[in-house]
Amino acid sequence: MNEEQKIWDMILENYCYNQDSLIEILLDIQKNCRQVSDDCIQYLSNKLNIAPTMLYSTVTFYNCFTKEKQGKYVISVCGGSGCHFGKKNDLLRCIRSELGLSSAKDTTNDGLFTLKMSDCCLGACGVGPIIQVNDRLYPHMDNEKAKALIQNIKYNGICETTLRPKDIGNY
Repeated sequence: MNEEQKIWDMILENYCYNQDSLIEILLDIQKNCRQVSDDCIQYLSNKLNIAPTMLYSTVTFYNCFTKEKQGKYVISVCGGSGCHFGKKNDLLRCIRSELGLSSAKDTTNDGLFTLKMSDCCLGACGVGPIIQVNDRLYPHMDNEKAKALIQNIKYNGICETTLRPKDIGNY
């Protein structure tokens, strides 16, 4: 049994192998493994007695799941109209440049960062443009704040005390 299978089993045990908890199980797997792989889908299918096609369609339907391995830190640039008019495209280009990513590549070689454009509004229009890193929102973003945030995360990780409000803006 490999390390990922151990994680999958722990999560399944936490939910008592309950099929009704499928979304929660998948969310926990996504959070802990940074993807829901084909191997995982097959494994869950066997353990939960759910058709692999049902699992596959669930994973591919919801945009919170990915079959591709994500970076430790997933940066989402808000795709809402408020942020769009707040120069999100400039922000996206700046972040790509800062991370050394081409337009064809979304994850850094070291697996630390994945950059993606959110398909929808992240729900903080009054403080846009915003970016989300994992589960945390960063308001009033501009190119300089985004660069500072990335550098800070590279060296310190995500921590409540590592960024000052003047560096990232205030709600």
